[in-house]
Amino acid sequence: MYGWKALLRHQISLGRSLRYLSDDKASRLVGIDRSKLHIPHVEKTKTGAAESMVAHLTQRIHYRNALTVADYMRECLTNPHHGYYIKNEVFGRTGDFTTAPEISQVFGECLGIWILKTFAAITSVQKPKGFKIVELGPGRGTLMRDISRIIKSATPTVFRNLEIQFMEVSPKLREVQRATMGAYAHELLGLHWFENLSQIPEPDGMATIYIAQEFFDALAVHQFLKTDKGWCERMIDVEVDPNAEFPFRYVLSRGATAASTVYKPLLPAGVEQVEISPDAYGIAETLGSFIGASDGLGACLVVDYGKVGPIESSLRAIRNHKIEPALLSPGEADLSVDVDFGLLSRGFRAGGDKHVDVYGPISQRQLLHSLGGVEKAYMLADSAEAESQKTAVLKSYERLSSPDQMGDIYKAMAVTHSDVPTPVAF
Repeated sequence: MYGWKALLRHQISLGRSLRYLSDDKASRLVGIDRSKLHIPHVEKTKTGAAESMVAHLTQRIHYRNALTVADYMRECLTNPHHGYYIKNEVFGRTGDFTTAPEISQVFGECLGIWILKTFAAITSVQKPKGFKIVELGPGRGTLMRDISRIIKSATPTVFRNLEIQFMEVSPKLREVQRATMGAYAHELLGLHWFENLSQIPEPDGMATIYIAQEFFDALAVHQFLKTDKGWCERMIDVEVDPNAEFPFRYVLSRGATAASTVYKPLLPAGVEQVEISPDAYGIAETLGSFIGASDGLGACLVVDYGKVGPIESSLRAIRNHKIEPALLSPGEADLSVDVDFGLLSRGFRAGGDKHVDVYGPISQRQLLHSLGGVEKAYMLADSAEAESQKTAVLKSYERLSSPDQMGDIYKAMAVTHSDVPTPVAF
């Protein structure tokens, strides 16, 4: 679909002589001799359940050389046997993190209003054959359940003719999503699952709105540092110190890598260190191409944490609702990065070929307030019987919208076909 993306399927061969990373970017060279390695730290890892992933990664590095940060992330999150998303209950209070839809139904209801208003804007310039919503990374399905409730309540006929498509790689989460959708799943025109965008049918005359809420932050990134030899890549290798806390360590390539060469057009000028996600750029480019070719029938809403880049280094793990080092417990914690909305914008525009308009990013606070979030929160609080419930409802919305909580760090970006009027809130 986009030729350079094929690179991501290949291991980057670097040779065995790598350079340690340190705060002062020390340049001393070390030779890495793996001939005596025998899956170190597998028995010593503190997490127990992470042993199989540590063993797998250690063997892969031993036989195929150091991993890019991107490969490390993919292995930890989506490895079919040991991946975090494949085998764990990750969302909610019993999981490792809580997303906005799980915090308050007001979030999903506000996005439902945005979708209805955007659908109305699309139908003001075109007459679609039908209506389709595609959600990328739908989590437990809570967001789409709340969106469905709003659409069914406001426009029952539209809801009955609505098709929903989920892009989800985890079989376990697919079952959770089906259960969460409940009766709505049987009232829709259709509910389908796909593993990636290449499997999702193109719009073909249907009004199509893509939703990506806390999706891009989990996509793999490469990390590059500029040296006197040009752009070098941060890699992950086996830790050789038996007293080290982590089973792996960061190292720096001796010189340019395949990734630093191929992705050089994406690297910004004037910085010494940068983190980029070709995966995020590629998906934005693909969505942009869908919307650009939709003849006025496509739109997309992205909600995530991040900023307009460049971003230097943001990779971290999240476990038990706390942030921890990314190398501590591979496969047992979520891995997350800040989203570069500037890079997403470039991808959408490149794919749309002058036929898309990109709006934002704006703060999540502005998005929710513009869609009546405050009023909805108070209405929901007023309907609660116990005073403690009223307080909980308002505190939940405050968590979503307050500048010192999620209100400013989370951003929203909208993309529409250039024939569609400016979307609400933007």
